[in-house]
Amino acid sequence: MKKILVLLFVPLLSLAQDASSFKQEEVSHLQLGLDFYDADLFDKSIIEFNTSIETETTNNDVYYFRGRSYYYSDDYVNAEKDFTTYLG
Repeated sequence: MKKILVLLFVPLLSLAQDASSFKQEEVSHLQLGLDFYDADLFDKSIIEFNTSIETETTNNDVYYFRGRSYYYSDDYVNAEKDFTTYLG
């Protein structure tokens, strides 16, 4: 009986570990954008912020940081649009 319980329990434990490691490996596009922003890689941060807005964001701060990325990339028109959205 113990062998049967072990055989049933071990695969479940393995599945639980796989699911938790998957969640730990996921990095949000917002976080990637912030990492690129902190490294002054504004073109890359804009790409990640765009993806975050399209797929995952409910966080309005992404517009603020994308606006700053546009600003530091000398794209003042898009920076103003994002700052307006952020404040709106």
